[in-house]
Amino acid sequence: MRIVRDVLKYHLDKGYSQRRIELVTGISRKTINRIIQTYKELGLPWPLPAELDDELLDHKFNPHKRLVDEKSNLLDLNYIDEEMKKPGATLAELHVEWQSVDPEEHRLDYSTFCRKYRKWKKSQKLSMRSEARYGEAAYVDYSGKKVVIHDQDSGEILTAEIFVGVLGGSQYVYAEASWSQRIVDFLGSHVNMFEYFGGVPQSIVPDNLKSAVIKAYRHDPTMNESYLQLCRYYGTTPWPARAGKPKDKPHVEMSVLLVQRWILFRLRNRKFFTMAELNRAIRELLEEFNHRKFQKRNGTRFSCWLAEEKPLLMPLPDQPYELAEWGKVRAGPDYLVLIDEHRYSVPSEKRNQEFDYRLTQRFVELLQLGKSIVTHERSRKREKMTILPHHRPPAHAAVAGWTSEKALEWASKIGPATAGQLAALLDRVRGPYSGYRTTCALQAIAKSCGEQRMESVCSYAGENHVLGTARLRDILNKGLDLLERENSSSPATTLLEHKNIRGASYYEQVLSHNEGEPSK
Repeated sequence: MRIVRDVLKYHLDKGYSQRRIELVTGISRKTINRIIQTYKELGLPWPLPAELDDELLDHKFNPHKRLVDEKSNLLDLNYIDEEMKKPGATLAELHVEWQSVDPEEHRLDYSTFCRKYRKWKKSQKLSMRSEARYGEAAYVDYSGKKVVIHDQDSGEILTAEIFVGVLGGSQYVYAEASWSQRIVDFLGSHVNMFEYFGGVPQSIVPDNLKSAVIKAYRHDPTMNESYLQLCRYYGTTPWPARAGKPKDKPHVEMSVLLVQRWILFRLRNRKFFTMAELNRAIRELLEEFNHRKFQKRNGTRFSCWLAEEKPLLMPLPDQPYELAEWGKVRAGPDYLVLIDEHRYSVPSEKRNQEFDYRLTQRFVELLQLGKSIVTHERSRKREKMTILPHHRPPAHAAVAGWTSEKALEWASKIGPATAGQLAALLDRVRGPYSGYRTTCALQAIAKSCGEQRMESVCSYAGENHVLGTARLRDILNKGLDLLERENSSSPATTLLEHKNIRGASYYEQVLSHNEGEPSK
C-alpha cells in the first residue's frame, strides 16, 4: 500500500499533476487516476488515520482482492495437502470437489486455487542456516562426473572417481581421483585429505555410501566398521548426512560443483594414461583454485585456511593410518573363516564363534573382544585355504600329516611282508584320506597281535596271494599262518608196530593168497 500513500501524498500535499506523479513514481496514469477516484469515492480524510493500516487500506482500495482473500480463507489447505499425497490426486479434481460443496460461496477460479495452495505449500518449508565454524567439520562426497584413463598396455578405457573434501570454515577444498568408491579407496582418500589439510577437524560429514554407512537411519545410522576405525585413529567423529538431505552438507555440494567447473572442465580435452598422471593434473589446478579470491568475502580459501582454520585443526598422528578393512565373520565347524573369497583357520576350539577381522594389504588379523587371536599372511588365491598346523585337533593333524612315504617307513620297520602288503594296498586307493584309513587299519591289526605276528600274517597272505585288511583279519582269527608254520616245522610220522594194526604188508599177503586159490 506504499503506492497508494505515495500517490495521495504527491496529489494532496504537493499538488502534483498525474503526469508529474507518473514521472516521479513510475506508476501508470491509469493506476494513478484509479487511486485518486477511489479515494474520493471512499471519502477518506487526509492525512489518513493511524488506525488505517496497510491491510485495511488494501481491502478498501481493492475490494475484489478482499473478496478473493475471504474465499481463500475457506480453503482447508491441510486437507488439500493430505489429499494430494494420494495416488492419482490432482489439483484440478480437488478444485472441482471444493466448488461443488457450495458453488456461490466457493466460487474461486482454478488458477487462484492453485496459486493459494502453492504459496501455502512453500510457506511450510523451514530451513535453519548452519553457521560454519573453523576447525569444526569437513564434508566429503564424490563427484558424479568421472574421468577417463586409457590403459596403454591393454588399450582398455577405464574410469576414475573424483573424491572431494572441504573444510566448513575456510571452504578449503581437496580433490583427488581414485579407481572406485570402495572402502580401501575411500579410506585412502581420507588419509590424503588429512595430510593436505595439515590437520584433522572435529567431525567428518560423509554421504550415505556403503563405504561409510551400512544402514542409513535418521538418528542412529549403522556405520561401516572400517570407517569407524579410521575416525578413531585420527580422533574425529563421523556425522553422516541424512539420506536424501543434501542441505546437511551444502559446503561439499557446492565444492563438487566448483571442482567440476574449475578443474574437470579444464581437463576435458586432455588424455591420461595413469592414475598418477591424472592426480598430478588435478593437484595443479586445485592449488590454483584454492588461491582464487572470494567473490563476496575477503581473501582466498588458502589464506582463510592458513590464518583461521589450520591452527584449530587437531594435529596429525606421527604415522599415517594403515589402510585396513574391518568386519565381522563367523568360523564354521571346520574352524575356517571366509574373507575376500579365501579361507583362513582359527584354533579348532574356537569353531562356530564370531570374530572381528582386520584386512590389510599384507595381513589378515582375527580378533575377539579386542584381543588378537591369529594373524595370517593375506592370500590372493580365491577358493583356497590357509590352515596353520597347530590349529588342527590331533586327529585332523594326523590326517593332514599323512604321506605314503611315512606309512611305508612304518611298515618296513615291522618287516618286508608287511611293507609289501601295505604298498599293494596303497596302489589301489584314491587320495590321501583313503590311504590314511588303510594305514590306520593295518596299524590297528599290528597293535592287536604284535609286530611279529603281523609279519607272519602278511607273509602268509603274500604266499597265498591274499590282499585286503579284512582278509588279513580272517587269517589272524583262524590262525592260518600258525597252522602252516606247525606243518612245516613238524618231523615225518612213523607207523607203530602193533598186532591190532594192519599195515600195507598185511593187505599185500591177503591179496597174493587170494590170487593163488582156484575160483569156485
